[in-house]
Amino acid sequence: MRQPVSSGKRLMLTLRCLATGEMQKSLAYQFPVSRNLVCRIIPEVCQAIYQVLKPTYLKMPSTTEEWQQIASNYYWQWLFPMCLGALDGKRILIQKPSNTGSQFYDYKGHFSMILLALTTNSFM
Repeated sequence: MRQPVSSGKRLMLTLRCLATGEMQKSLAYQFPVSRNLVCRIIPEVCQAIYQVLKPTYLKMPSTTEEWQQIASNYYWQWLFPMCLGALDGKRILIQKPSNTGSQFYDYKGHFSMILLALTTNSFM
């Protein structure tokens, strides 16, 4: 049997994928593991990161005062009145999924998907 992939290597592989949008085939060569394992590691690590960071960083305001504090922070920092959050996206190159035709084909000639992130500015 092979040695299991360490948690540190799993985290490095996932962060590299998320930061660069690098293809899984390339990641499999850089971190000597099979491509199938790369395809399993990335969602597992993302799910673990989400579960650990969710209570701290994805806390929804529960009172009117908390929402007003967020709007106030956005106004004083960025001069955006009545703003409660920010939305940004990143194009991630993917391998063409089976039976999808041109659904994920972009104008640059690649197959890609858009990852969106929504944040609130809570300094509470």
